[in-house]
Amino acid sequence: MSQPILKPRANISSARRQIDLLAWRPLDAIARSRFFPLGLQVAVLLLFAAAVYDGFFGSDESGENLITWGAFTIFFWPVVLSSSVLLGRAWCAVCPIGTIGAVANRFTIGLKWPRLFSNLSLSLIAFVLVLWMVRPITGFDTVPSQTAWFFLIVAAVAAVTGLLFTGRVFCRHVCPISAPLGVISLVAPISLQAAPRGELRSGPSLEVAPAQPAAACQKCPTHACYRGTTDREGCPWGLYPAVMGTMNRYCSFCLKCVKSCPTPGTIKAALSWPLSRLWKVSQPRVGEAFSILVLMTIFLFHMAWGHGIRTPTFIRDAAPDVIPFLSAEDAIYVSVELIGLATMIGLYSAVAFVSSKMLNVRYRVAFTLFAFAYLPLFIFRALGYLLRDVLSSGGEWVTFGLSQIGVHLYLDPELFGSFSDPIFGGTTYNVYAALLTVPILLGLLVAGYVAYRIARSVATDSGRALRLAAPHLALMLVIVLPLYEFAYL
Repeated sequence: MSQPILKPRANISSARRQIDLLAWRPLDAIARSRFFPLGLQVAVLLLFAAAVYDGFFGSDESGENLITWGAFTIFFWPVVLSSSVLLGRAWCAVCPIGTIGAVANRFTIGLKWPRLFSNLSLSLIAFVLVLWMVRPITGFDTVPSQTAWFFLIVAAVAAVTGLLFTGRVFCRHVCPISAPLGVISLVAPISLQAAPRGELRSGPSLEVAPAQPAAACQKCPTHACYRGTTDREGCPWGLYPAVMGTMNRYCSFCLKCVKSCPTPGTIKAALSWPLSRLWKVSQPRVGEAFSILVLMTIFLFHMAWGHGIRTPTFIRDAAPDVIPFLSAEDAIYVSVELIGLATMIGLYSAVAFVSSKMLNVRYRVAFTLFAFAYLPLFIFRALGYLLRDVLSSGGEWVTFGLSQIGVHLYLDPELFGSFSDPIFGGTTYNVYAALLTVPILLGLLVAGYVAYRIARSVATDSGRALRLAAPHLALMLVIVLPLYEFAYL
């Protein structure tokens, strides 16, 4: 007997509780300008070229070189994380590697990317192997010339794939940060989509009254937003706004579809509540679920076990013997990551199995559906670490940035003041420690709510929804509480 298909409850009102940012004329003018995103792409590409040049011919000290300091201290941390949480994959619209691939793609020989590799998450594999494992072990990110070579090789791969295959193959399937960005972008409150049926471009109001039907997409003879025209480019990612809904995982906000659409106002930049898209996921994928589990491992097990005395004794004692071909430090690092990842996947798989039995659906459905509930744990913890770094090292970042343009002005690293004094008498618990502990507790509350909303979308009543969410709420507590940093108290 075949298992039933999971059918979420209809939520008609959610489509109307959105603000269209493109209803504001200045933003609409920017979106339709021929200099957007071209101007930003050129500026970032020139900065990338300067960083690579500095990597080869600048200082050998990683803290004084633009390629090492800028790429791994600023790029992967404040820029990509904050922009993804706020604007989705907007970084991809101006990424210099993507720009190089896009230029090469204009001269493509037109091969189709193999379906096998479309289903296999090469991006996640590259992220785990290259950025998560190889980078810390080899330390190439601390040697400017090696870092420069790394980015040149990545750019060359982007150019070759652009020449061989149709569309943004590298950005979508190969780029090492594409898979994590795809799931993090679902947290952003902005999504690009064609106006749903019963609603066309409306003014900025949370309660949008129905306007004329958005039949333009159905009746459009050209579908220029997707295919392009003789003088305007269609979506370089191969996305069709009419069917993207709110789950545009690959949309980079290049807004070329807005420029190409023959019916102005059909495509909108919808503003909704942050994280609200996590319980409206359409066609969740196994690769996305694993991406979330990898992010969870990094910011829970890695941050709790991977530093000094917090590493469990049994790992510190056994790792060098189990992995003798690595140094003791690298062996401990790899062991922490592998044990953490295996534990995370094992625990979640067991809970997903329970969910599949409770819902009477395929295991794969339950595995992919509830994984998005765990994303707030990563997001809140990561933002806490980011804010701590800004408060403790913001002045150092500004000092370095000014030095790159010839302004040699020293600023105290704690530019915004010192936050190292204890909050409570008789403890060492200060603001920095609070930023490592409070956000993850908030993330736990939000994650629990998202789990409930996911369950509520498929349950007939709130009581059943709570029962469906209960195993995941329990797992969240099991994951978070033992790793909670009480050592600061």
